Amino acid sequence: MLPDWTRPVWTILRTVFASTTKFWPSFLVGVTSSSDASRRISVAPSRVTVILLFSPRLYADPMPSLGELIAPRRMGSNFRWLLASSWTSNIGDGIALAAAPLLIASMTSSPILVASGAILQFLPWLLIGLHAGAIADRFDRRRLIMAANAARALVVTALIVFLVTGLANIWIVLAVAFLYGVAEVFVDTAGSAMLPMIVKPVDLGTGNARLQAGYLVANQFAGPPLGAFLFAAGSAWPFLAQGLCVVLAIVLISRLALTPLPPATPRRARPCTPTSPKGCAGCGRTRPCARS
Repeated sequence: MLPDWTRPVWTILRTVFASTTKFWPSFLVGVTSSSDASRRISVAPSRVTVILLFSPRLYADPMPSLGELIAPRRMGSNFRWLLASSWTSNIGDGIALAAAPLLIASMTSSPILVASGAILQFLPWLLIGLHAGAIADRFDRRRLIMAANAARALVVTALIVFLVTGLANIWIVLAVAFLYGVAEVFVDTAGSAMLPMIVKPVDLGTGNARLQAGYLVANQFAGPPLGAFLFAAGSAWPFLAQGLCVVLAIVLISRLALTPLPPATPRRARPCTPTSPKGCAGCGRTRPCARS
């Protein structure tokens, strides 16, 4: 029998180890206890006898590499190129997420104009989000991403030129924010729609998780501090870094193999029968067809 003061400790250990045994069959743990308190809080039977064994085969498999954990090889090289392109462009978007409001605030003291920069950047999702999805379904998504990223690079380059020459004003910055947001809608929509074309259905959950993780980490967490730091060095530096990220994203997505859309399968018409009560799909009648 175990001393009374050790029973709560062993009960907790038994609860933890009992839950691990279904994942590690060779890692067996057990304790013998029969107190009423242990019966009330234990998820295992009140009397369990298990032997602690450390099996060498638990450590026989080599540790997978970081690249294998992030983008498993079974998902193919196309997914890795898409993921790298998405993460790179998200870093650039995160840099602009902090740098653009700082640039607008340095040009005006109006809170309405400062807020307008963020509004104009996300307004295209409301205006053309559905249309961008329809376009992505009808055209080559890889080329659509490349074209939209090229448009973003041109817009950012124009902004850099205006900043360097001293011709930039608040209205130019707001126009750049809106145009960049329009191109971003097409990039993100086509990128999400491309994922089912390059991975198996069983890997769609993993693929979407990796893309969303890149958005959260690069766009929301890592990019904004970097953008604020670069803006402190100079107003044009964060946008130069953003442009380089967009150009690199174009290069990465260009390595992805072309995957043409499969031809649409025509809908088979229901055979025309004189006794069909719902009409004939072949001739388009809504009443029973008398054609034999």
